[in-house]
Amino acid sequence: MLLMLKKNAGLISGFSKKTTAEEFESFHSSGKLMDLMAKHPTAEGDSFFIPAGKVHSIGSGNLIAEIQQTSDITYRIYDFDRRDKFGNPRELHHELAMDAMNFSDDESGKVNYTAKSNESVNIASCQYFTTNMLEVKGTLDKDYSQQESFVILMNVGGKCSIEAGGECIELNEMEAALLPAALNQVNLKADSAKLLEVYIEG
Repeated sequence: MLLMLKKNAGLISGFSKKTTAEEFESFHSSGKLMDLMAKHPTAEGDSFFIPAGKVHSIGSGNLIAEIQQTSDITYRIYDFDRRDKFGNPRELHHELAMDAMNFSDDESGKVNYTAKSNESVNIASCQYFTTNMLEVKGTLDKDYSQQESFVILMNVGGKCSIEAGGECIELNEMEAALLPAALNQVNLKADSAKLLEVYIEG
């Protein structure tokens, strides 16, 4: 989810066309790899779903909320010729990436959704997480009694109060609250706030 961004911000997501491992190697070895990448301009509120195996890179000027499966694995295929303070390039993981990449992926991954007042609107769902946009205006009672997972509420716009279990907290913009799975009823209040609602589907 793109929260804020600067002019001309963008990201790379997927290939510009369906390709093959052999063609990828050709572009890579000739220094023209970026010609094979699909570049997309970004706007505030944009959301992209990036499954494992999808080539992607976040461009400068983007501030994002990144919801992902717990993983410490990143395979770097190109680093834009950047160097550290000692003049050394960062480690690349070419062979590992070749085994993991989806070469037929020429889709942007951009998700089209329309926010609705006081209603959870799905942005992305997979086996690892579900993410909804929840735009709160006024007072909203949420019932999570059928939800077996914890719920994360991430405020991406405005100010919102959360009342549950006899406690009340203020959730400011760019703050997140973790609601335990044992918490069934939540009252939300806001003049206007945009929350990302994240949980694991049971």
